[in-house]
Amino acid sequence: MASLDAQQYAEALRKSLMEDLFNGEELDDDDSSDQQQGAFVLQGMDDSRQAQQQLSALESELEEFAGHEVIRAILEQGVVIQQHSADVGGRLRSLELESIQDYIAESDNLVALHEQIKHCDSILEHMEGLLGKFQADLGQVSEEIRALQVQSATMSTKLRNRRALEDRLGSFLEQLVVSEDLISSVLDSEVSEEYLEHLLVLARKFAFINSNGAARGSQARRDVEAVLEKLRNRAIAKVRDFLLTKLYQLRKPKTNISIIQQNVLLKYKYFVRFLAEHGPDVHQELRAEYVCVMSRVLAGHFKTYLSALERMAQPVAGQGDVLGLAEAPGSAMGSVASGVGGMMSLFTKTAAGRGANTERAFELGERLEVLSHVSQPSIIPHMADFEGKRFPYEVIFRNVHKLLMDTASSEFLFCLDFWEEEAVFRELFGPVVAAVEGDLNEQLQNQHDVLCVLLMIRLNSEHRSLMARRRVPCLDDYLDRLNLALWPRFKVLFDIQASSIRPGVERSLFTGQVEVNALTRRYAAFAASCLTLMADHDSDDSIFKASSFYEMLERLWASIFDTLLRMSNMFKDRRQGIIFLILNYNHIKATLRAADSSVAQRMSSASGSSGSGGKGTQQQQQQQQPSAPGAAAGGLGSAGAAAIKECEDQLAACTSLYVEDQLGSHFKQLLEFVKKAEQVQKRGGVQEGQPITGFTPVEAGPVLRDFGGRWKGSIEAMHKEVLGQVADSACAREVLQASMTQLLLYYTRMLELLKKQGPEGTALAREVVNIPAIMYEIKRITKG
Repeated sequence: MASLDAQQYAEALRKSLMEDLFNGEELDDDDSSDQQQGAFVLQGMDDSRQAQQQLSALESELEEFAGHEVIRAILEQGVVIQQHSADVGGRLRSLELESIQDYIAESDNLVALHEQIKHCDSILEHMEGLLGKFQADLGQVSEEIRALQVQSATMSTKLRNRRALEDRLGSFLEQLVVSEDLISSVLDSEVSEEYLEHLLVLARKFAFINSNGAARGSQARRDVEAVLEKLRNRAIAKVRDFLLTKLYQLRKPKTNISIIQQNVLLKYKYFVRFLAEHGPDVHQELRAEYVCVMSRVLAGHFKTYLSALERMAQPVAGQGDVLGLAEAPGSAMGSVASGVGGMMSLFTKTAAGRGANTERAFELGERLEVLSHVSQPSIIPHMADFEGKRFPYEVIFRNVHKLLMDTASSEFLFCLDFWEEEAVFRELFGPVVAAVEGDLNEQLQNQHDVLCVLLMIRLNSEHRSLMARRRVPCLDDYLDRLNLALWPRFKVLFDIQASSIRPGVERSLFTGQVEVNALTRRYAAFAASCLTLMADHDSDDSIFKASSFYEMLERLWASIFDTLLRMSNMFKDRRQGIIFLILNYNHIKATLRAADSSVAQRMSSASGSSGSGGKGTQQQQQQQQPSAPGAAAGGLGSAGAAAIKECEDQLAACTSLYVEDQLGSHFKQLLEFVKKAEQVQKRGGVQEGQPITGFTPVEAGPVLRDFGGRWKGSIEAMHKEVLGQVADSACAREVLQASMTQLLLYYTRMLELLKKQGPEGTALAREVVNIPAIMYEIKRITKG
């Protein structure tokens, strides 16, 4: 920055010196005039003052810029400023002369350039005139364009207004004018699918003249209204006759109503809408006719179907089939083998010769399959009658209600689509439901099969689920009423069964034989059947009152338990009474176990078929649900598991009594010694290693010697006793196992008492028969 300032200062100083030199030369040369001389004198005086000021400023600037390279170079050369300025001025003059010579040399060119510039000026002046004229023309054209734009906007506005008027007027006239083609089509054309188009046009014209404000007050409406009214009346009459003809087809015998509805009537559903809007009286007439025809036809069909199926009904249980019914002499139920042998057949296919009708009345057997047929088509009566088939009432109930649900679903959807109102279905289907409900109420009053009623309750629940999946609520009220009718009847029949087991009935049921009693077989079959049907309903809902149902079963079990206990006390031999209880409790347990296994297997197979992509029945799909209560607590659910446990507890208690009685008869000394010694040890607080007073190894020696001398024979005798007294082999094995196990426990306790009384007792325990030898002998005898 300092270098740049020095250069600027040097340049300014050079110019100032040059001006002083030139002014000085002019002053020296020009001495011709005194005035000029006086002026120069004054100017010189001023200049001298200015020069002094400049010199003083120059000195300060030289001091300031003494270190600048240019200034320093000039000062170091010692050149006089005036001389140096003269040199510079001389060079400038020479340069000026050279420049003048150059201009003189180029004078011709400059003259030519001057001429060209003048020529260009003339051309530009001419162009300026042309452009001015063109600008004036453009201004005139712009005015014309503006005028055209105004005219165009005006014409566009007029065109839009005319088009809008044309559209409105054209639409108005089109909606209002009644053409000759429309008149001839409505009056002369046959009613068919093409006739719908004419009705649509006619309906649009009526809608226009009634809804459009301009049309309502126009003279044109008054001109065409009479014509339109005549066309409407004619169209209503023709449509009425046409629809009545189609409705009368429904009354013909053996007519497929569904085909006529879907393929014929639905195509003309707009006729009904047209009549509802323009001929409400005719619409009500056709509606009433349809309701009358369909209600009469459907009610007749269902009455015929009900009577045909009820002729094939085969009652399973009668009024006298109760749990407490006395067994007939010589009945097959007296056989002990039939009690257990028929156990597995309760939940499989019915086998021939399973016992009397009373026992079969409480078995479920093939009747359970009706729950898996909920979605199957209804039975065709004449074909079933031709094949000689007979059905329990729950099968008839399932078929009638399957047909009722299918008919109701089809009719409900048709009424919504064709008549566009649900009330038509309610009116026409009321007599049908009344016919079915009346017949059911009559049958329920004569129905004494408690399992049949419970099956109908289950079927009703399945029917509700089926209608819910179809999303057709038309039978919800009827199914609710049906449920309210079935449950009270079931409770009445159940109470009849429970009241048949009253105190004193044991005298008529007691046979004096140590076997499974008829009451036990009936109760086991009945309890297993009820628990099987309620396996999926461990909680209360709108259909099943599970808690009330299980309370009823518990009361029935308490009555059965008391009755069996009273019958066991009727035996003169106490052991026979205990064996009687063991056999009966074992039969109940085995029957419930078989039912539990059967239901669990059915659930497993249903889950497997569903997992492999097969289509299971509705019953199977419900049973395979992971959230089903029965799946978590076994096949029969939590209530079934509780019933099995209660029966097992009673069986275990009776088996314990029998074992104690049998061991007391064969090993009386051993049992008494162990029991009394343990009591003395407990009361006296005898420490280990000390003898038990009265039960020392000395007193135990004779008891052990007696045991060692006859234990093999006693075990053999016990084995023969059990096999001879307990007729059921499986139950006999369980009782024998319990006896031998209890014997080993008593003998083990005996040895433990000896070992705790010091070395003498330990030595005696080593000398007697060891436990492995007894176990080996027990296995040998039981296997043999």
